[in-house]
Amino acid sequence: MPLSTTKEKPKVKTKLSGKKWLTYSISVWDDIKRNSEERKLKHPAMFPLMLVDRLLDCYYWGDKGVVLDPFLGSGTTLISALGRGLSGVGFEIVKEFAVLSYKRLWFYSNSDLFATPQKRKLEIDILKRPQKLRFRDDIQKFFIIQNDVRRILEFLEPESIDIMITSPPYWNIHRRKRSADNKRARPYSDLDTDLGNIPSYEAFLNELKGIFSKINVVMKAGSYSIVDVMDLRVFSEFIPFHIDVIRIMQDVGFSLEDIIIWNRVNDYNNLRPLGYPYKFIVNKVHEYVLIFRKKG
Repeated sequence: MPLSTTKEKPKVKTKLSGKKWLTYSISVWDDIKRNSEERKLKHPAMFPLMLVDRLLDCYYWGDKGVVLDPFLGSGTTLISALGRGLSGVGFEIVKEFAVLSYKRLWFYSNSDLFATPQKRKLEIDILKRPQKLRFRDDIQKFFIIQNDVRRILEFLEPESIDIMITSPPYWNIHRRKRSADNKRARPYSDLDTDLGNIPSYEAFLNELKGIFSKINVVMKAGSYSIVDVMDLRVFSEFIPFHIDVIRIMQDVGFSLEDIIIWNRVNDYNNLRPLGYPYKFIVNKVHEYVLIFRKKG
């Protein structure tokens, strides 16, 4: 029998040490902290750079590639990609936060917060009108799309994204006072297109499912999609949001690979005894980092 001449694609190895690999493999992460720049920002749902850095360390080991955040917010996912020499694209409907992401990317590109210097030409653009995005290996390119992520297929080609890391809106929870520590409501926007302004939870989930279905199209086969969520309580009703996200992600073609618990207890410095003394209610201070993979 003749030997096959087909060369197997070389496996990419992690850059993590064995010690860090073991540390990161523990299912509860309780050491995630915001840096000094992040603590100054007033975004209602800040996503720490340390968290995204660690997720990329664990789930994407390529030297080049394109990172997607469909709910960009303050731009942290793209900043982490910047520090690793990757390119990225993020969708953000609120102009204020799209501009903030743009400014933060340039700030970090010119700061000494990254250990490795910029080696490739860097381009950062804010776009509004739909157009097919082009990425090149010799240019580190970032697109901030100030448009509705429901139109993602008008911007991205099928199977063009290497990894997705995001935290979607937690329904309309930011329009309510935070029950755990009584912090004031901080609505994300007043836009009709904002998922956080949908009155019905079922309608919200249907919109989210439609978005993730389109995201599945642009992800490369076998790539990871990581979604950070938190369960919700609306008055007396407990809503297991992470279970609903798992269901809709599986419905649109992703497989659930793992779950990491992000313990945020240090972010809650004014906890109250909820329900005391008539009904015991748990203070939720953790989030679920859901690890999915595109089948194929």
